[in-house]
Amino acid sequence: MSIKISSEDLNPQSLVKYFIQLNGVRPAEIADASNIRRPNFYTWFKGGSQILSEQMITALMDTLGVINGMLSNKIIHRWQVGESLDAMKMVLDELFDKDALAKIEIYFVDCGKNRFFNLLLTPNNATILVAYGKSNGDGYPLNAAKCGFGIEKGVVEIPHRIWEEWRSVKPPMSTIDFWISADPFFCNVAEIKSPVISPENLIDIRTKYEKEIIEQTAVNAGLRGLIRALLSEIREMDSKNSLLKHNERDQIYEAHYNAEVNKHAKNATKT
Repeated sequence: MSIKISSEDLNPQSLVKYFIQLNGVRPAEIADASNIRRPNFYTWFKGGSQILSEQMITALMDTLGVINGMLSNKIIHRWQVGESLDAMKMVLDELFDKDALAKIEIYFVDCGKNRFFNLLLTPNNATILVAYGKSNGDGYPLNAAKCGFGIEKGVVEIPHRIWEEWRSVKPPMSTIDFWISADPFFCNVAEIKSPVISPENLIDIRTKYEKEIIEQTAVNAGLRGLIRALLSEIREMDSKNSLLKHNERDQIYEAHYNAEVNKHAKNATKT
């Protein structure tokens, strides 16, 4: 297989490096799966004098899911990303032109309990399941603004157990088997109710949140000062008053706190 390499394109070693990052595997695993001797692979991978034959390069790309220079649509791809999407962007930019990138469909997978993922569907029907890697981020890993391409399609609710089965089964599921399993869920794609927050709005939210914390801290400081002054007055008037005991005050506080929490809980249940 001949991989398109121009002055602006990735060399094969860089493309393999990014794929290894996305798949969350070790270089040795890729070498073994491609039937390439590890020493030969490592020397080539690190830019040494070792030259891999065209047949070896083809086997390597097949292992990574690239067939004839295109992302395979025969199996599902299971990628992981971090806050940086550089590896994913570099790979997709290498394999798809700008028009194709613009048509990639981005689905938002909600597995409940704040577990969010994405599914990408490319114009050649390659299916990519995307999750955060070792360091989990907040919210969905991807959106059109982060990627710089794609069409946001909507939210799909999928049981976490099923999603993990799709991502962990070995070997990877065929695309046909995957969509037989996934189709019932994707028949009910919900409109995105909460657009992904832009970096500018995120800064505004953080500033507002920090301001609220400062204001609440100031309110608490004022209340503590007022309580100390009242306790001082009580001590002068009645040194044996039960409110001067920490335990008594804690009980009164806890009773009122619990009453307020229960009240809001009941109101939430009614609505």
